[in-house]
Amino acid sequence: GTSSGVSGLWVLQGLPNDGVLTTIDAEREHSKIARTVFEEADIPSTKYRIITGNLIDVIGKLADNSYEVVITRDGMDLFEVVQESYRLLRPGGLLVIDHALSGGKVADSTQRDPESISRRDAIKVIKEDARWSSTVIPIGAGILLANKLT
Repeated sequence: GTSSGVSGLWVLQGLPNDGVLTTIDAEREHSKIARTVFEEADIPSTKYRIITGNLIDVIGKLADNSYEVVITRDGMDLFEVVQESYRLLRPGGLLVIDHALSGGKVADSTQRDPESISRRDAIKVIKEDARWSSTVIPIGAGILLANKLT
């Protein structure tokens, strides 16, 4: 999600001149805060698009092959996010899943909570799909990086 907009601000500062940040959050208040943060940092409104809504509802409406990077932390709908990310990303694009290992819960097969299962299934799908090249970085709660090959 967008949260307070701080991570979005970092992304915006590193974007090329023609880059645009699209951020999605279900909480209207988070979107409002992020917009304020971006405005106070003098980021032109043409450099970002803040969408308030359910991730799965919104992501399905975004344009195919239009994104260089998709970053998510969503756990419950991660399988669907992975599928949609493949569609959204250009060849060579990068999917970043923060909190991929859920603090070790994903690697523990006795953890049967819905979020752990969702994360486990998403990692498996990426690993088994030849259209992705991926790795998991065991920093913090884990970061999965998946490069769209085709």
